[in-house]
Amino acid sequence: MSGTFLRLQGAGIGYGKTPLLSGVCAEFRQGDFACVVGRNGSGKSTLLRALAGIIPYTGSIALGSIAPGGAESRELRAVPHGERARRLSYLPQTRPVPAMDVRTLLAHGRFPHMGFSKTLSPADRAKIADAAALAGVGGLLDRSVASLSGGERQRAYIALAVAQDADLILLDEPATYLDVACQLEIMKLLRALHRSGKGIVMVSHDLPQAFTVGERIFVAANGALFPLGSPGEAARNGMIAETFGVCVEAAQGSREVYAFGLRRTSEFLEETRSLPVRSAGKAKHGHFTTPDTGTSRPLTRAPRESLTGMKRCPCGEG
Repeated sequence: MSGTFLRLQGAGIGYGKTPLLSGVCAEFRQGDFACVVGRNGSGKSTLLRALAGIIPYTGSIALGSIAPGGAESRELRAVPHGERARRLSYLPQTRPVPAMDVRTLLAHGRFPHMGFSKTLSPADRAKIADAAALAGVGGLLDRSVASLSGGERQRAYIALAVAQDADLILLDEPATYLDVACQLEIMKLLRALHRSGKGIVMVSHDLPQAFTVGERIFVAANGALFPLGSPGEAARNGMIAETFGVCVEAAQGSREVYAFGLRRTSEFLEETRSLPVRSAGKAKHGHFTTPDTGTSRPLTRAPRESLTGMKRCPCGEG
């Protein structure tokens, strides 16, 4: 395995004296497609801002790389802005619409790679052309960003991230405010980007969407970040039901838009009360055992405070 990684160890993330997330231990790697889900105000977007180096944090967030000769890393706050921009790309949920055409927008993605002259080289222009082709905006390069539709504009911003050629791309709700057809186009684009070797960390409110495109699922809840494993493992974990009040389950047919759908918690509980439940703790019939305390309780709708017994991201594991 090789490539860039972000490793969090005991990180505290938020604004002011009280962090939104504390004791965060996780790793996001090049080649991963990680999705972070959580309720409003749980700290998902704040996590991305910390990973991008935009806001301060406590504890450790290390930016590193793995090569055949071993791994090296440095504290994110100590990495110069230009180097950070060459390795990390960040697209926030909302941004002002710049007064420029799409070609100029994509050229901004090459700035971290330019010298003092800030002049595009033939290699830079080739990167811009490749990014435009991948994102499907090759025919929009001479259009003003303001004239684009919501879906076109979002694809242009993703093309900007591709042109930046960073190893890890941090995306905050990339399909928000878009209609279903545009959302599916964006998800298809992100899958292609992932197949090209990029690492993606995506925040999403859309559970079926996140479970369909992601390879690893994390949930932000009760001031912590919890790893739930693969989408299939996460769907069988009782924490999704406790956090959102709904359950995620694999689609039964081949014609569904997403590979996972939602069900009301009460229906799920009635049908699975006597079945084994896989979780971050030990599974028992109709019970969930929390790993930190070893206590067992019935799998029923519980207050969010019960999540404090769940297993947080263990330091040194992803």
